[in-house]
Amino acid sequence: MTRVTSAVDRAAAAVVGLVLIALGAGALVWSTDAVARFPDTITAPAVVEATTKQWWPWAVGAAGVVFIIAAVRWIYAHTPAPHAHPIQLPGLGTTGSATVDLGDVATAAATSLTHRHDITDAKGKAIDERGRRTVVMEVTTSADADLAIVVDAVDTACRDVVHTLGTDEFAIRTLIRHGSRPRGRALR
Repeated sequence: MTRVTSAVDRAAAAVVGLVLIALGAGALVWSTDAVARFPDTITAPAVVEATTKQWWPWAVGAAGVVFIIAAVRWIYAHTPAPHAHPIQLPGLGTTGSATVDLGDVATAAATSLTHRHDITDAKGKAIDERGRRTVVMEVTTSADADLAIVVDAVDTACRDVVHTLGTDEFAIRTLIRHGSRPRGRALR
């Protein structure tokens, strides 16, 4: 799930939550005599009259299609990226075959980066992105890290992955977050 999808989900949940809170509060206040301006019944003659018009079924149908498209888009945005299939290692000839799980290789490369003092966190995973196997490396540096040195270390780790597998049948994407604060207790 992307940051945009997560933000839209949170905003939609906040709006729906606020509307439900307002409706609940209104229902509680309506049943009491705390506010004298609330009517005993609610009527909507314009809505009742609109349902008899010839355009009403078309408008409701169009709104339904829009909601269905939005629902399908929402479901699609929440589907996880498929994991990459194993890669067959080259150079074994016709006598046999060996495969390697690209996710394990990505995790091992990320773990090797976490042993550095200037990297606070590193995660690696393998996904199928647009039909191509992709190693995704997410690296978080310390606030005082030299970014050029970190980039060089990440490049070296990526080259090691390609060299280890002996093939370039996959892409590598890296994301470096620079300047995270150290974790732990804050001094007061």
